[in-house]
Amino acid sequence: MSGAPEPLLDAHDIQGNILAGFNKDYQTLAFLAIDDVAAAKRWLRAIHGYISSTTEVLRFNRVYRSLRARTKREPVGLSATWCNIAVSRDGVAKLTSPEEADGLPDEAFRNGMPQRAVALLGDPVDTASQYHPDHWLIGATRQIPDILLIIASDQQRMCKSLLDALLSAAGAKGLRLKAVQEGEIRRDEPGHEHFGFRDGISQPGVRGRASSRADDFITRRLIDPDDPRAATEARPGQPLIMPGHFVLGYDTQSPIDGSIQPAAPLAFPWYRNGSFLVFRRLRQNVAAFRAFVEDAAGAIAHTPGFAYITPDLFASLVVGRWKDGTPITRAPDKPIPSMAQEIAANAFAFANEMPMIKLRAGIQPDATPPAPADALATVCPHWAHIRKVNPRDDVTDLGDEFDTLTRRMLRRGIPYGKSLPPGAADDGEDRGLLFLAYHASIEQSFEKVTADWVNKRQNPNPDGHDPVIGQTNAEGSRNRRIVLPSRTDPAASFAVSLTREWVLPTGGGYFFAPSLLALAGHLAS
Repeated sequence: MSGAPEPLLDAHDIQGNILAGFNKDYQTLAFLAIDDVAAAKRWLRAIHGYISSTTEVLRFNRVYRSLRARTKREPVGLSATWCNIAVSRDGVAKLTSPEEADGLPDEAFRNGMPQRAVALLGDPVDTASQYHPDHWLIGATRQIPDILLIIASDQQRMCKSLLDALLSAAGAKGLRLKAVQEGEIRRDEPGHEHFGFRDGISQPGVRGRASSRADDFITRRLIDPDDPRAATEARPGQPLIMPGHFVLGYDTQSPIDGSIQPAAPLAFPWYRNGSFLVFRRLRQNVAAFRAFVEDAAGAIAHTPGFAYITPDLFASLVVGRWKDGTPITRAPDKPIPSMAQEIAANAFAFANEMPMIKLRAGIQPDATPPAPADALATVCPHWAHIRKVNPRDDVTDLGDEFDTLTRRMLRRGIPYGKSLPPGAADDGEDRGLLFLAYHASIEQSFEKVTADWVNKRQNPNPDGHDPVIGQTNAEGSRNRRIVLPSRTDPAASFAVSLTREWVLPTGGGYFFAPSLLALAGHLAS
């Protein structure tokens, strides 16, 4: 990909959460059914001015980042409230036609998540289970919403205020509110999910420009242009990927050698600048996860060759990072705060050592030692969550690093529910993650990673399921298994059976986030 072009994207037409990311403290997800198509079209025209574009979100994020860098603190009083919208297959069919809904290039979207959740995502087979798609709280079988509204703000009251305004707009009586789900960052540990780990660190970089300016990149570039890695990475460990893997109508790259591939033709022009959105409501059983870590670590530590294992270390092996975000490949024995910072936290590979990379002037350099290779997975196990979902430079069952790039997704999730204090018993509260991810193919990205990697013991490399989010219905059992190699004794290993689940599906859906022009025009006409 050396010397790859930087395509000009229609940033004013692409919804803002897709490429720029809302990154707000609060989010409200509102799920709607269309009861009156003509009224719903009037409503789309009426709310068009509320829908935020990539251009708007990028501008705000840049001002925010600039002020924070200058003042060395979070900007006071600088806030924004944004809204984006996505539509299910049946919603698209109502607003356009079944032909146009089924012309969207993704079978998963056309089928809907409930139909594929058991066979492809690993959700429970037992129809009596509360986690079977028939019983989901949102998006259950035969109860798929037509429209998903995503409202994000720095202030919780502004989310409610905007939702009220949207539900009062002209034509809103043609819609029925099916569910509302609130999400917010954890106040006790901002940026961390409920198991206590810093989240959202590893995001792919989107290649391309937001305007005609040569340096107006969608993804901020931190590597010195003279460093060879500047041609392929936005920052150390953040690969640049052609925009067609996230937004329809743009060039992609080959999974074989990374070469640029022309954009696939679209059945209808209005699909351009749209993106497929996956939503999963994932309940987290924090008490069960903590108990598993304590019990497993205790058993492992009493086995020859594993005396070094502690509960904190084992939990970090399960995830692939220490709780502060320090990658375990760079710090095998304990978290190192300097390695959890913006540059260092993602500056590592798996199969190969990552050399020191020269950064642009004004960017504080990474003074920590280069990340070593871990090809044999003796430091970060093949089954660690971050290695399962993003094998980086590992050769996998599907290909090599170029193939892995085509599986990446842009994650925009947020926690929901109250935190469980350290050491507390299970309080029965519902808490977890509102998983949101954008890509140009649900089948080849989200579903492929889930079905072929997360839920398989031998893929993308052997010795375990993903112990965090993996599911299995193998031979009628929900049990998963991981095999931990010893760092001190090459002949020693320890097999752990995971008989409980701590991430449980309670809702979900597949949606399409159209362009702003399509929302105001074709879908609303």
